[in-house]
Amino acid sequence: MSRLLLRLALSLVLLSTSCTFNVEKGFTNVNSDPVLFQDAKIQVDNQNWDTAIADFRLMTPAYLNSSREHLFLFASALAGKCGFQFTSFFNAMGSLNVGGASPLFLTLLALYKGQTTNLTVSGATAPALVGDSLSTDYCAWAQQEMDVIKTNFGGWNSDDNLFVLLFSLAKIGIVLHNFADTGDAGTVDLTFDGCQRRIVHAPSTVTGMTDFYTVQLVTGFALFLQNFTSLFPAPAGGDAVCPAPLGTGASTAPYCAFKNLQQTCTTSGLSFCTATTPAAVTTSDILNMRSVLMANSVVPVLGQLGLGIVAGLSSFQDTAVASAGQWNCVPIGLPAGGLVGCCLGTAGAQTYAYP
Repeated sequence: MSRLLLRLALSLVLLSTSCTFNVEKGFTNVNSDPVLFQDAKIQVDNQNWDTAIADFRLMTPAYLNSSREHLFLFASALAGKCGFQFTSFFNAMGSLNVGGASPLFLTLLALYKGQTTNLTVSGATAPALVGDSLSTDYCAWAQQEMDVIKTNFGGWNSDDNLFVLLFSLAKIGIVLHNFADTGDAGTVDLTFDGCQRRIVHAPSTVTGMTDFYTVQLVTGFALFLQNFTSLFPAPAGGDAVCPAPLGTGASTAPYCAFKNLQQTCTTSGLSFCTATTPAAVTTSDILNMRSVLMANSVVPVLGQLGLGIVAGLSSFQDTAVASAGQWNCVPIGLPAGGLVGCCLGTAGAQTYAYP
């Protein structure tokens, strides 16, 4: 029997038994780039993330970086390992309720209740706080591959933009699920302290968050703001039908809520809203994000994001002062370049200093 007929016969057998097998890989050099890529595509389709990632890591850098498709599929495998499922997350976007009873970050955290997520790459050492190569973290590594697409191919296309938009939101939910919902209840642990800076990489019983993952929240949020119109178009009538400060209307469209966030960031000079890469994130950006995490609805506009509405509390319990009080993120206004006022400055009778 000729080799071609043998392959055809094997293919028919495999199809009849509903099995997925890379015939090409079984007959040729398993380490050749094209064969590895074809197998990686099969593994991604079957959500075998570890095998797919292993295939991509065996490819030569020149081959991997030569095609938008190669890099996009690699990013998809890394994002899948991190916990991002494109279809299910896309369908879940209908539950977003910005400005309502459940702030954006709390909604994203709740989406990962009962879900398997993976942040740290097995055997990896702790990365630097800012600007690391990021190959020690699956979510961050996926974003890095998308950034390579942007650099190598002159920007992202519409498919890339949609992927980055959804993945940025998912990354926020995954990070908060790991750090702020250690009981996997779909709500924030009352002991979580977003202002507490941890100096270790992996999640544990310590209630704070490392700067590395706070940076991931910053870049995720900034990338989302940069790309949100690809999923949430402007309502009929445009910006004018949105509420202040953007317009004079009362539209509750998600577009208006996100556009108002952009507007507030711009007028207040809050650079964490535009820091789309780890290298662009400053210490002030990290502090702003920590403050936003602890904010509640009394904080103008940005309070629509935080974790401060939970279990019926109007503000977050402050475990640092035990029963003496709760977080009091008062509406201090948003001066140019200023912080939103939870982790720094005076909150009631308490001054919470960043370590």
